Amino acid sequence: MESVSEPSEEPSSSALAPLLMVGTVGPYTAVDGSDESVSTKMRVRVQSAKYLSAAELGTSHGSKRGQYVVLTLTIKNVGNETGRFSPYGAMRCQDGVGERDCTTRESVGGGDIDRQYAPGQSVTGSVVLDVVRRGGTVTYFDASGRPSFTVLLPS
Repeated sequence: MESVSEPSEEPSSSALAPLLMVGTVGPYTAVDGSDESVSTKMRVRVQSAKYLSAAELGTSHGSKRGQYVVLTLTIKNVGNETGRFSPYGAMRCQDGVGERDCTTRESVGGGDIDRQYAPGQSVTGSVVLDVVRRGGTVTYFDASGRPSFTVLLPS
């Protein structure tokens, strides 16, 4: 049985977004970037969060902030319209020092989750984030700039 997270009680830019942890599932709404009146219901499952060094990731680019975290997600369209998940430039990390874009163009293989999703379509893949330290949160913002969901990263 899937566990569904409750909305975050913590006041922040992501206060209205579901707060998820590894192993949990939460809903969000995908808003069309060209027409905000068009949206669809989506679901995200946080499969894992694994911290890696540049060498472990297999990249020659060192982390700008300290280390990488590979966030593996399953994105599913549970609505009736096509929906998009575009993490690059839309995920912001908050670590107690500040909030910043933490997406990278690094990849680890697996499914490409940056895509359009037809109703019923589901893909599991990873996003590589450049973080200052372990812990903190990462929030995904939809095309309209509203927070869609927040992931609590493990310490």
